[in-house]
Amino acid sequence: MSDLSEINKWWRTLGNDGFVALEPPTRGGRYTQTDGHDDFAELVEQQGISKTASFAYWHLQSHDRAFDRSGQLRGPLLLHWGHDYEVVRAGLGAGPDGYEVVDHGPQGAFALDKVTARGADGMPDPADASAVRQFLEELNVPVRQDRIPYEYRPLTEQQQTWLHDRLAECADVDAAMAYLRTLEYRQLLTAQEAQRFGDDWRTRYEGRLVKLPAMRELLHAMMRHDLPMGWELARELGDSSLSVIGRIPTAKAEDVLRQAVLEQRPEAVEPWLRLAKAQVGGVIAAAVRVSQVLLATGAVSPAMWAELARWLTNMRADEAPARDHAINQLVRLELSVDDQLPRPLRQAIAADAVEYGSDMDARVLALDPQTLVGQIRVAGDTARTLERFQQEMPSLLDGTGPVLTQYEGGLTQTWGRYRTLSLDDIQWLRDRVADPTTEMQGLGYCMELLYAHGEAGTDEVDALASRWRKVIAKQYKTTYTEWRHPMVTLTCLAQDIGHPLAQQLLAWWQKPAAKWKTELAPLTLLGAPTPQKADELWKVMQSGVHDSGHLMTWVLMRARLDHVHPLAVADHLMNLDPQPFRPYVLHRVVISVADPAQPLWHYNIGHSPSWWSRIVEVADNAALSQRTRQMALEEARGHRMVNYPEHVYPRPSAPEVADARAWLAARSSG
Repeated sequence: MSDLSEINKWWRTLGNDGFVALEPPTRGGRYTQTDGHDDFAELVEQQGISKTASFAYWHLQSHDRAFDRSGQLRGPLLLHWGHDYEVVRAGLGAGPDGYEVVDHGPQGAFALDKVTARGADGMPDPADASAVRQFLEELNVPVRQDRIPYEYRPLTEQQQTWLHDRLAECADVDAAMAYLRTLEYRQLLTAQEAQRFGDDWRTRYEGRLVKLPAMRELLHAMMRHDLPMGWELARELGDSSLSVIGRIPTAKAEDVLRQAVLEQRPEAVEPWLRLAKAQVGGVIAAAVRVSQVLLATGAVSPAMWAELARWLTNMRADEAPARDHAINQLVRLELSVDDQLPRPLRQAIAADAVEYGSDMDARVLALDPQTLVGQIRVAGDTARTLERFQQEMPSLLDGTGPVLTQYEGGLTQTWGRYRTLSLDDIQWLRDRVADPTTEMQGLGYCMELLYAHGEAGTDEVDALASRWRKVIAKQYKTTYTEWRHPMVTLTCLAQDIGHPLAQQLLAWWQKPAAKWKTELAPLTLLGAPTPQKADELWKVMQSGVHDSGHLMTWVLMRARLDHVHPLAVADHLMNLDPQPFRPYVLHRVVISVADPAQPLWHYNIGHSPSWWSRIVEVADNAALSQRTRQMALEEARGHRMVNYPEHVYPRPSAPEVADARAWLAARSSG
């Protein structure tokens, strides 16, 4: 019987009145922790389970990391949970026979893994794959990971011998991966081992060089031993090799990295900055050197400055005796006002500082005066630096915006900055739409802000008229963003202003190809709304299709048609009897339309200050029904602003958290 079968058999035995073990995930189903919490909410609705019950589950990402195709464990299975940690811990127990549940505490997931044994010498049986894996995992835990490269504890002579013996037994590079990594973390791979497995790597995968799990370690060993094959493989691997090249202090390495920076490849910034620091003796001087090369290229992409800002901050913070979020923020403040650095770099650093939230100011001022970071040595210097930053920040950030190519979660966190738009903001957004290099995500972000605030027009449609098919007429998931698919926004805008392109766009939506657009097509009915369109969308919602923004679109449409605030429409829906909509969807829509100038399209009420502020506005709106206001209070009780403010981004200040808790307490006691 496979490990998966054994675990499923045990899992089905779990559960009691206060604890629920959710069904194992299925393909196309639960993929993230958020999905797990949604599954529990559905269970509460469908089966009448108490919403205060504790629960545990695993999702597909955990599943795929833990099991191979045959269902055997190849790593620990992470078990996520919700509500009461102690109840979950008791509900899971010790685990099934032959396995154990590892408790990572109230802030972590539980892990299920096999029980294994080791010999009297502390070494695992080489034939026991699980024991070997666990042994290597222990050796691969860094003793220090706040600096790059990470530091690892030294191996004993016995451990080294055991690892080299295992390598000697490996028939090919695939089998050697785990042992290669552990040895080269300490720079212990021999030249002979590096050459042997490098030869095998190249021979077996010639013409399609596969990126192996320990590729960087093997490449580093070859370069460290000055094996010609190392540079040959690095050229074939391209950007994947740049971080390794940055750890080889040679003129050749510098030339390769310089060329990559000249080509504006963000992956080259960090390794070249480290190499430059080693050569010039300081990270500020190194950043100036890299910046000069960037400026000499002419037009520099925001992504390059953002990457340089990130790594300069990290490396400057590494110089502090200890490091935490407050130290990182102190470094950002210091660098933002450092006149040695070019303005574009200072702007990127200042933007980062703002994103980390106002709570950081108090934490920075509370730092131990003896903490040494850069030129800041006493508390008075810290206060002066913060004051100067606050004075210079408006001019630094004028006409700037976030990096539109960053990961979508980070970009979503900047949404609250644009609840109101300045003239500079509007111009920046318009310039990004007009820029032919702006990609799908950036266009979705900028178009949504301009459209919602009523600042989008003919220029934006004209800018995309010749390239919409190539750039945005593609599948793009917006489940976790506050903006819609840019094709939806563009189509709505073109209809609103009567642009000739509207008919082409609508014809594209009506074509049967590309099934992904079927569920999004009804969202375009918001453009130039009519009562007939509203009726059509209502029928779509009544058909039982998955809600991908349909209800919210209908609310915004009906508000435009009736010349009322969207909350008035949403409040009416809250009081329908019988209620035709799932509470989870309806509640999200009510909160999200609190500000029609910036509706929130994320599928979850979430954990951001933007959602919190709208919850407060709904709860305090005397024009709304008691049912709607009470719903907002329920959502407030579950929001991270009052429960886990450290997980709210941008981070709220301590006074903001105190105010939020006081606000909720005052309304709960009434």
